[in-house]
Amino acid sequence: MNYYRKQLDHSFASGEQERCAQDLRTIFSRPWTGLYLRSKAHRDVIDPVATGHRGAPVGRVEHAERGLLRFRTTLPLEIHDGLQFEQPGETRPYGFAIEEIRLPGGNRVFEAPAGSRVQVPLPPGTPRVETGTELFLASSQAVKRRYRFDMPNPRDFRRRFPVDVRLVMSETRINATATARAGDHDLSASAVLDGSFPPARKPETLPDTLQAAFSKLGDTPFELRHLALDGPALFIPVSRLNAMRRDLAAVLEQRLRDAREQRTEKVTASIPLLTSDLCPLTSPAGTAPFLLKTDQPSLLLEAYPGGDIPRVTELIIELGRESTAPIDALLARLPDRTAVRFALPAVTRAWDREPLTAHIRHFLDAGHRRWEAANLSALELLLGAAGLDLSADWPLYTLNSAALAELRAQGLSRFTVSPEDTPENIAALAARHPFALVWPVHSDPPLFISESCPRAARTGTCPGPDHCDFTEESFISKAGEPIRIINRHCRFTTLRQTPQLRPLPPGLPLVPRADFLCRRWSPDAIRDAIRTAIRTCQPR
Repeated sequence: MNYYRKQLDHSFASGEQERCAQDLRTIFSRPWTGLYLRSKAHRDVIDPVATGHRGAPVGRVEHAERGLLRFRTTLPLEIHDGLQFEQPGETRPYGFAIEEIRLPGGNRVFEAPAGSRVQVPLPPGTPRVETGTELFLASSQAVKRRYRFDMPNPRDFRRRFPVDVRLVMSETRINATATARAGDHDLSASAVLDGSFPPARKPETLPDTLQAAFSKLGDTPFELRHLALDGPALFIPVSRLNAMRRDLAAVLEQRLRDAREQRTEKVTASIPLLTSDLCPLTSPAGTAPFLLKTDQPSLLLEAYPGGDIPRVTELIIELGRESTAPIDALLARLPDRTAVRFALPAVTRAWDREPLTAHIRHFLDAGHRRWEAANLSALELLLGAAGLDLSADWPLYTLNSAALAELRAQGLSRFTVSPEDTPENIAALAARHPFALVWPVHSDPPLFISESCPRAARTGTCPGPDHCDFTEESFISKAGEPIRIINRHCRFTTLRQTPQLRPLPPGLPLVPRADFLCRRWSPDAIRDAIRTAIRTCQPR
């Protein structure tokens, strides 16, 4: 943080800025980049050759032979610092620790200043190193000392609740009562020791003995605040005192867990349930709802020239990809049974807002009141429009009833299941909120969205958006997975090679939806995919 703080305050001493920059390169082991600070068109962000840690440049190999590496260091070096270099044809650098430093005269040293010509041993099995290979300082003992960080022990910051213990003692029985207040919960526990307890030989030490025994609350969430003693000073074996303390602590912990569970159940029960009448679906009587979402309305019109898309009761059109003309052309041919909803994209940059706002205004002025948001900023773009029927796409968090209630308070009435959710959680939510959740039976959830062009990074050139022919391309990831990268106005979305098909779970009150977004579809392909998606919704 000192680099950025001093950069903002213009408080660097002479020569300090470059040293701090080198420290950052060493700590994070990454090359320097301006990212998109100066221009959204900056393409020098991705390293197409090497991945993983790199470090700060420290020199170039002058000679490598017989297990020894010689170079002139541009940074101070110490024993146990880490060096690495990039290997031709490999995506990750090779690194090793400095076990010995020798100066030109053969003297062994623990550290060498910047500018020194040094010789260090290479570990067995080191790949061949060519003369001129650049070396990087990936780990520095000096930097670690300058930025020392002592890992805090979580136990030192754990919340503990004070507990009071009262002992009532007699020659045949010891009664113990413990009370504590943990947050809003009043807790109590009791324990009994029966037996024969003779008088203590040293009664003056009894309070300290009891205090020591009942203070050892270990990993429990309690700490002894006060110990009261009522009765004669008796001898009680420490082992029996320890057992009594453990019994008291166990009961207090269980009662704290029970109190917290009861509170959770009470809060959960207080969340209002959402029902299907909060998200009306304009489906003809006897027709099960089926939603279709696309950002390519012109393709739908080409696939279905008459506008009658099988089984679709609501068509969701995502704005931003096509102009208003093909959308209006499709709307003019849709049958009355098909409701229309407009969706705003999940990612909207500053330079996207003006054309997107114009599209929103166009369709609001045309009387369309059904809209879908994929992020909270979409609600700002729709601010001021009255009488809207709002739904939420899956990027809006919907993994629990509290989240649904909060979105409902924002004016949304239908929600989409996240591809990251579990079947068990979806079933529980659907039971509490019948037909308020949309299940994408056919979808293309993005694996990655970036403003950095993979082709420009790979080739080192960018022809500019007006001359670029890169629209979609298939790749194989480093994990061996086939992927598809889509370019839309220099925003790059990484998808699986093929869309996901998830049949509608039988017996759950969910609304099915088929998504055809981002990737380019042909009329034949989208017709086949819609037929397949519809079949997944049939009772099995």
